Amino acid sequence: MLTARGIAMAVCAFVGVNALADGDTKGSPTDLEWLRAEVGDGALIHHSDGRIYLTELATAESVLVGNGNQPEFSPDGTKFAWIDGTAAKGRLRRGDSSIHVIAENVERLGGVHWLSNTEVAVALRKKDGKRWFRVSLGGEFTEILELTALGRGGPECDIRQAEDGIWSYVDDETWRTSDGHRGRVAGTCSVSLSPDGRSVTSLHRGHQVLSIEAIRPGGVARKVHWRYAGGFDNHRWASHHPDYMVVVDEVGEETKGVTYPVVMRADGSRGARLGNKGLARHMVYGDFTVGDGVGQGWLAP
Repeated sequence: MLTARGIAMAVCAFVGVNALADGDTKGSPTDLEWLRAEVGDGALIHHSDGRIYLTELATAESVLVGNGNQPEFSPDGTKFAWIDGTAAKGRLRRGDSSIHVIAENVERLGGVHWLSNTEVAVALRKKDGKRWFRVSLGGEFTEILELTALGRGGPECDIRQAEDGIWSYVDDETWRTSDGHRGRVAGTCSVSLSPDGRSVTSLHRGHQVLSIEAIRPGGVARKVHWRYAGGFDNHRWASHHPDYMVVVDEVGEETKGVTYPVVMRADGSRGARLGNKGLARHMVYGDFTVGDGVGQGWLAP
């Protein structure tokens, strides 16, 4: 049975959209050479229809990693982690493709979030309720009391810790910070946080306008407009790069209803499809990183 929130999201997802009156770009964003010229090398990790796909910018071909959702790159772009059922898993982006179990009994709606190149944050299910923990790749667990006080995982949950130690948290339509501030997002569906945790995003009805709100000093405040045909959905600010977002292009050129992951500048000025896997009627979320992904092993300091 759909909840009130689910009904609202369904209405938001299928409401009709109109082309922008000024500066509209027809078709879909397909210019990968623009993105390669900007970053040189990079990669997309995204889930589609319950599976994880890795796409290197150099080849633009998507490779199946395994089952799961909500993938995120480490800050240096050499590793990624995701949720598979009630487990948080991860592996190297290049080289050894062995899959590691980082934590079990994980709250799926909390996701998995890199805090450094060697540790993640996940919400764990305990006998006395869900609580957030900092988990090292070596298996050490430390509870994050401040984060648990903000929320324990919900629809499209995103968390960040700023350089001054303040936590930001968003899920559903509400954001909160550990220094005592909170509010509702401006849009009606799809939320995420900027990499520095100082801004929150949300999508408006019609799926052509994205709000970015400053929730802490130094945050960004602006509207981002979709410049292409149709609309976009399921945006996610790149976890460790402020210039890019991963969004879903809702225009299917080859098959009606197919959606495609797009790497878009955070100001909405340019975009490029990266990845060749994407299905309608299922969530598609991704993360983007720059660099060649070459690094040390899974447990390297």
